[in-house]
Order: sequence, then C-alpha cells, then structure tokens
Amino acid sequence: MARSRRHDRDLPKPNPKRKIRVRSEPQKVKGLVNARLLAFEFPDTFELPHDSVIKSVKPGDYVKVARNGERFWLRVDGFVGRRWHGTVDNDLVVNEDIERGDSIYFMRKNIYDVMKA
Repeated sequence: MARSRRHDRDLPKPNPKRKIRVRSEPQKVKGLVNARLLAFEFPDTFELPHDSVIKSVKPGDYVKVARNGERFWLRVDGFVGRRWHGTVDNDLVVNEDIERGDSIYFMRKNIYDVMKA
C-alpha cells in the first residue's frame, strides 16, 4: 500500500531506541512559562532569541519551552491561529503528565530557544 509523501512527513521518524506515543489532537497544557516576562524581569541574566528568529520558525524546527521549572524541546508541527502545536522531543522528569511524543499547544511568548532544522 503506497502512502503519500505528505503523510510520511507528518509522522515522527521511527527510531527503535525511542518509545514515542503520538496523539492525534494536541493537548492544552496549563502552566507553560512566559519566557518574555522572565527576560523583562531579569534582563542581565536571561536572554531570548530575537523576534526575527522566532517569527521565522516553521514546522520541523525545534523550540524550547518550560513548565514547572523544567525546560524541554518541542518539534514544531504547525500553527492554529496564534497558537502553535508541537511534539515533545525528550523525556521529562518533573512533568509526569507529559511524555515524549505528546503533542501540545504553546504560544510565541513561551519560547526560550530555537533550533532550526
């Protein structure tokens, strides 16, 4: 059975060493940290990516967000209005209700760092 290229691109890449759980609908997660507010409160010790870098983020890129004092990477999957959604790309220790492979919503203000694909 042949699959379209678009369908293949939307699925996570298989890796036998990683256990990934994929949800079809992104979940709303409360408590993501506002990185812009932290940068405003602590300008000497906290640095954010430039606005032009954040605006250039596209699906396939990675962004770092934080919740409950734990920072983690998300692979950006797409945009829905002002909300973005991405797939958690690492194992979490503190946030046990979120696992690798979960798809969650986030906003521009939650982005700590950007890694281009």
